[in-house]
Amino acid sequence: MASGFKTPEVWQQELLHRLMMEEFEGCEAIRLQLKDCLVSIDALDADGSFKLHVLNRVPATVSVRVPVGLAGYTSTSEGPIVVLLHVLDDICDEVEIYPAAGGVISTLHNGCHSRK
Repeated sequence: MASGFKTPEVWQQELLHRLMMEEFEGCEAIRLQLKDCLVSIDALDADGSFKLHVLNRVPATVSVRVPVGLAGYTSTSEGPIVVLLHVLDDICDEVEIYPAAGGVISTLHNGCHSRK
C-alpha cells in the first residue's frame, strides 16, 4: 500500500460510487481509476476532503480540472454539501468536500458529515 494512503472508509466509498454514477467527459476512464483507488490517511481540511492514490492509471481525458461534482444533504446537514472530483494530468487527484453556504463541516463518528 502506498505510504500515507489507505483503503477508503465506507462514507468515502459511497462518495466515490456516487461520482462514478454520473455521465461526463472521460467518465469511463475515471470509473476505472476510482474503482480500486486509495485515499489519504489524513483529511486535507476540516471538511473531510481527501487525496486519491490511483492504482489503475489509465488516462482520463477531461477538458476541465473538475469534470464532475455532487451537491446534496446528509441527514444532519443544515444546508447542501458540495463534493468535487479534481483531475490533474489525466489522473484523479482529490475529492474536495465543503458546505455550499460556507461554514465548516465536521466528520461525525459514523462518517456522516454535518455543517457547523
